[in-house]
Amino acid sequence: MIHPLILNFRYLIVYIASWVLIGGIQFALLVLQFKIPVFLSLVDSLVSNCVFGFLGIFLWYAIQNEISGKKNSFNSFIYHLTLLIFFILLWQSMSSGILRGLFSDNQQYIKILDNSLIIRVFYGIILYALISVIYYLIIYYNNLQEKIKDEGNLRNAVKEAQLSALKAQINPHFLFNSLNSVSSLTLSNPQKAHEMIVMLSEFLRYSISHPADQFISLKSELANMNRYLMIEKVRFGKRLNLQFNIPEMDTDILIPAFILQPLFENAVKHGVYNSLEPIEVICEVYLLNESVRIEISNEFSLDSVSKKGTGTGLKNIAERIYLIYKKENLIKIEKTNTNFKVILIFPKSLPK
Repeated sequence: MIHPLILNFRYLIVYIASWVLIGGIQFALLVLQFKIPVFLSLVDSLVSNCVFGFLGIFLWYAIQNEISGKKNSFNSFIYHLTLLIFFILLWQSMSSGILRGLFSDNQQYIKILDNSLIIRVFYGIILYALISVIYYLIIYYNNLQEKIKDEGNLRNAVKEAQLSALKAQINPHFLFNSLNSVSSLTLSNPQKAHEMIVMLSEFLRYSISHPADQFISLKSELANMNRYLMIEKVRFGKRLNLQFNIPEMDTDILIPAFILQPLFENAVKHGVYNSLEPIEVICEVYLLNESVRIEISNEFSLDSVSKKGTGTGLKNIAERIYLIYKKENLIKIEKTNTNFKVILIFPKSLPK
């Protein structure tokens, strides 16, 4: 991991400002508490803290090495104890050497320097602990941010994979049946074949122009689903009856793109395919305060469900909704002996 002082210029400014503050406190203590002349106190605090600040930069790599080594508690204690002793000895030898060289002719100051060794060591231990804690916090914060980023990328990858799988599950099935129907209608009813080709082209144009991993207007999605059902109605005729109960919407409500299509496909698949009687597919929309409720229901026969129903489509939808909104119970299923209803609840506010 790159040193934070290199990675972020603001960290460098804060680091320097912190040492200026610490040096100022030490200078004040030397002048007021130990009665050392102002000039000597200024040089003392400047040398001591500059050396400590310089060595503190390299302490980052030692702490990072300790974390990456995954040491246990005892080994970490021994590691830091050894590092502390080495750090204090190096700091004292460097700072004292510089100060002794600068004031070699001032025996009174040299005596003060020698007598304050214990205090300086205690001061160094406090600074070492403070820098270490700050570095640990920075490392754990950066690791947390990287983990969040990686988890976000993983969720996006899972979502995209599930979207791709969902689209692959839906589109070929619908296209093959539609093209087969067009082929049959070309000879028996050219007018209906023409109508179906036009609606199919509009439906496909809509699908291509709206990526599946985006949000889309509920109005346009319902309009496209109506187009889809009209295509199916060309195939099934009076066996498929449609009913859309949609209130007026003052503003566009956004929902995940193509989230409704598999529900309407299931309604046709399980309700109409094996039925000789007219089947009604109903879509009702309710505008609530913080959400929109969509109910899609259809009649069905028990035989058609037992033969064709696997629940994969509904499971994919439930997982996709959870991945997007991070909320449970946004999809509900109500089933009786002759009716199957799926209830979707979408928050009006988009997820972050």
